[in-house]
Amino acid sequence: MARWLRQSTQVCACVGPFIKVSDGITAVAGADVVSGGCRLKKNNANWVPAKSDVFTNEDGGGPFFEVALSAGDVDTLGLLRWTCYPSAAFSIFQVWEDFMVVDPVTYDAYFGTGPIRADVNVWNHTSVASHAAGVPVVDVLTWEHVSAASVVVSANVGQWRGTVVSAPTTSGSIPVDVVYWNHGSVAGIVTAGAPSINLVTWAGSPVSAMPGAPGAVAGSVDVSSWGGKAGRAEHQRRDMGR
Repeated sequence: MARWLRQSTQVCACVGPFIKVSDGITAVAGADVVSGGCRLKKNNANWVPAKSDVFTNEDGGGPFFEVALSAGDVDTLGLLRWTCYPSAAFSIFQVWEDFMVVDPVTYDAYFGTGPIRADVNVWNHTSVASHAAGVPVVDVLTWEHVSAASVVVSANVGQWRGTVVSAPTTSGSIPVDVVYWNHGSVAGIVTAGAPSINLVTWAGSPVSAMPGAPGAVAGSVDVSSWGGKAGRAEHQRRDMGR
């Protein structure tokens, strides 16, 4: 199995064994084991000279050596075959090693110590680039280590059902049931919990004059309270005007 190397990262790789042909047992010791230099075949491309021929006997006279592979030696993703030519002074078996050069993100995910970053491009066979088709459905159970059942989440909503909510249109507006207003419950019509509203349009047309009917636009409103007091019957209001 090819050993993994991190792309464009210098490494001292173990190569060998270097064994004499004469008996097939005796190790070749010493750094002078190459004459034509080291060669590399990067992902099935043509053979090229390695940028480094530096050898170090790594096991105290044994048959294995370390060879320094530069960042340029391991700059191409895929299978990397390394080999060297024996010098005239030694008659040894041919030596080669196979490596697999992988991208830094993948290598660090397997052998690094930091957290793994994941970018999700497809969800349920659909691209997540669109805001609707490929969006995962998520049930949030906790928020900042607190149960989501008791947490109020602050959110800036840019779209609602595929429509921008920057303009107050019917298609882009969010239906909301108001339970509290200014920290007061709106269950009962009380001053503390009653919203203050400036009426600008009625049935899609601007309200041009107040008081009185808003021009050609007529609206029907049942007022149950005003200023925290219950509304009176029509005949009582007429009596008060006398």
